[in-house]
Amino acid sequence: MIGGRTAPAFRRAVSQGHGWYGFGLDLDATRRALDGLHTAAAETARPAALGALEISITPGRGVGVDLATCEQYAALGVHRLILMPSAKLDADGLERYVQTVGRDLVGRV
Repeated sequence: MIGGRTAPAFRRAVSQGHGWYGFGLDLDATRRALDGLHTAAAETARPAALGALEISITPGRGVGVDLATCEQYAALGVHRLILMPSAKLDADGLERYVQTVGRDLVGRV
């Protein structure tokens, strides 16, 4: 898994990584990063043994993670979202967050 949002990082992801990880990205930042990865893929050989480059994103703070937003990330080419609940949640709040995600998102995208 390769991270970073620079041209060299994108080239490393394409040429050496099984996946690319973007942390704290909204949809527009994700789109720009994926454009960078596509440019790198056009210019850099990818070993067939690596298979397809998998894209993982942790949405940025303040990005609402509802079904429509998840579908928008998927339409951009994101394979998985790694959700990060607020660090301010107590145990009950975290449990409600997990229940909400499970009810509203899991199995739907």
